[in-house]
Amino acid sequence: MTQTQPEKASYHLLRSLSLPDRFANLSDADISPRPANWTGKQSEDFDLVKGAHLRGKDLRYARAFNAFLVNADLTEAHLEGAILANADLRHANLTGACMNSMLTNAKLTEATIQNAHLEDADLSQANLCGAHLQGSFLNRADLSNADLSHADLKGAHIGYAIFSKANLRGVSLSEMDLGSSPGDDDFDNADLRNTYLNGVNLSKVHFINADFRGDHFVNTELNQADLSYADLRGVDLREAKLNGEDNELTTDLSDAKLQGANLSGNLRYINFSNAYLYKTHLVKADLSGDDLDKAHLIGADLRRANLNYTTLSRADLRGAHLGGVHLKGADLTNTDLRGLDLSRALDLSREQIHRAITNKQTILPAYLKHQSRSSHF
Repeated sequence: MTQTQPEKASYHLLRSLSLPDRFANLSDADISPRPANWTGKQSEDFDLVKGAHLRGKDLRYARAFNAFLVNADLTEAHLEGAILANADLRHANLTGACMNSMLTNAKLTEATIQNAHLEDADLSQANLCGAHLQGSFLNRADLSNADLSHADLKGAHIGYAIFSKANLRGVSLSEMDLGSSPGDDDFDNADLRNTYLNGVNLSKVHFINADFRGDHFVNTELNQADLSYADLRGVDLREAKLNGEDNELTTDLSDAKLQGANLSGNLRYINFSNAYLYKTHLVKADLSGDDLDKAHLIGADLRRANLNYTTLSRADLRGAHLGGVHLKGADLTNTDLRGLDLSRALDLSREQIHRAITNKQTILPAYLKHQSRSSHF
């Protein structure tokens, strides 16, 4: 049977790998035979590729920049220190491989990477969409800007990994192992929309400016997590564990987008400063001791909420629902209460009203004499 030119090139290349070659130069090589007119844009294109057989090969420190490894069998291969930047590893089998390699911008769509050792690997900007990473060791790996959408990370070990700006849409974090120090994981600016987060311990994890829209947080532990600037619009956080310890601000939701979110229960000692809480559901929420300085609470539902000793200085509460709200000792310095019905607010003092911004439309409780001062807005 006559071999095609790509098959001949691959054949000679594979023969050169019959013995360990820890510094092999495989850059730009078609290690898997590339079919004629290959585009890689259609699913049927991958059925035409006869993947290279590199099971158990010693390819440590190999230079395989831009190599063609589609459908390759790299099961238990040794790729420590290898440079696989821009390599095409789509549908490859890397089960059990050792590869703390440079995989920057590598194509690993739907690749099988189960139980692989990727500790300290550089996977920044890699395409791992739909990849099978069950049980893989990603400790300390750099996955910044990587596309992990719909990847299977069940049982994956991700302690100290970097996921900043990564696409994790549709991924389940519920069965991943974040290690003994989950707070050292970095998900800043990550896209976590429609991610399954139920029952996950995310204490102390960094989620600055992360996007959580469409997520569920049933029994999710977020104590001391940094969620500042995070997008949590419309998210139901009623069953999430956000509360901090007495007299100590812990979970950081400063500047977070929480418009329309559903929050209730124990929310004590949380930093909500400058958070966007437009029309947020906070009925019966315990916000005592929280920092809500400059918070945007326009139209928020705070009926029967506990705001005792809460910092509300410079917060905007216009249009909020405050029936039965507890405000004992709350800091209302320059708090915008214009047009509010405070007739059923509890434990308000004359001194608090003096410090707040009110107008003629502000309705005070019967036990207080109506006083107002003009707005400086």
